[in-house]
Amino acid sequence: MSLISKYTHILMFFCCICCSGKGLFAQIVSDFTVNDETWKVYNEPAGGAPVLPINWSASGGNPGGYISETDISIGAWGWIAPSEFKGDLSAYYGCNLSYDLYQNTFAGDMSNYYDVMIFNTTGDTMVYNYPDLNVANSWVNKIVPLTDVAGWKYGESIAGGAPAATAAQILAILSDVSKIRIKAEYSGLTYETNGLDNVLMSCGLLLPVELLEFKAEVAGIGQSKLTWTTASENNCNGFRLKKSVNFTEFDSIGFIPGNGTTPFTHTYDFYDNNFNTSAYYRIREVNFEGRKFSSDIVYLKNENSNIVTTMVYPNPTSDNIMLIADDVNHVLQYIITDYEGRTITEAHVGPYTGLFKKSVSMAQFPSGIYTVTFIKEQGSDAQLFTLIK
Repeated sequence: MSLISKYTHILMFFCCICCSGKGLFAQIVSDFTVNDETWKVYNEPAGGAPVLPINWSASGGNPGGYISETDISIGAWGWIAPSEFKGDLSAYYGCNLSYDLYQNTFAGDMSNYYDVMIFNTTGDTMVYNYPDLNVANSWVNKIVPLTDVAGWKYGESIAGGAPAATAAQILAILSDVSKIRIKAEYSGLTYETNGLDNVLMSCGLLLPVELLEFKAEVAGIGQSKLTWTTASENNCNGFRLKKSVNFTEFDSIGFIPGNGTTPFTHTYDFYDNNFNTSAYYRIREVNFEGRKFSSDIVYLKNENSNIVTTMVYPNPTSDNIMLIADDVNHVLQYIITDYEGRTITEAHVGPYTGLFKKSVSMAQFPSGIYTVTFIKEQGSDAQLFTLIK
């Protein structure tokens, strides 16, 4: 069987076994809801080391969180995808790589640099230049088809008569991806700040798991029960249960085997016997190739918890901070003061149920140590955070 015939057969197989509709695990995605998801930055057009820091903001994206960086050198720079976007991605041939970009200037012609570059472990490269959409100060969605008719070039040069990438070459690279780079810089004459959000590899035919429901409930004193239901599974090895008490650091608390490939509905449950304080849960589906797909996060309140239930993240921060509190002891007001005790911003909190989340911009304030004081129905809670510009 030829390489093209082989992958056509695989795609037809996926089409037969997958249900219609969009599940929570329908694609590989980075939406930067919780953190920077280990994306890196490179700052040399030829592919230098990812040396620039990543700025993550909990709000301001398209929507929600996003990552950004400010140009600090001559030459194009951009984003490097994490491990979730590596390995055997051949099943996504004929599907799409899409992402949202934000640029604040277009002073200069940067069209000679590549919008997307995909490398494999043997050094083969496929490059793509998207028709520049010169829209400043607004999120722009770019959709790049992963197919030989989309305009991919084969090799690191797209100048002159660089050859078009064939289907076989694209499949060979996608079957062993070592790195994906996305261009961020669209100005060669000035410094600029650019953002990235909603990066995903999506394919209507490929649904590793279609998740119908994921919920958490109190099962007893010190015990919670997690329940989730799948409408179908494709090559599913199992589900890794993750837990956090601070919304940022998730620890593994167990693993439940999946049902491989099945078009039928399955319901799973897992008991957390260390539910001693309010917690956040998510599940991560792992397929037999080692690829991972995370679910939404669910929050479960522990009425008997005596642990502090307010937090500030990220800490340190370079821009926005997120204030979080549950509803065991309601927050009535928050006050942010500088190192000398001067109030720089404050607000009253209206009635809320469940999790209280508020993003506060610190962009207009200088670097330093600040204090957030939560005024509650019973007492108060103060936490320090550091702003670094």
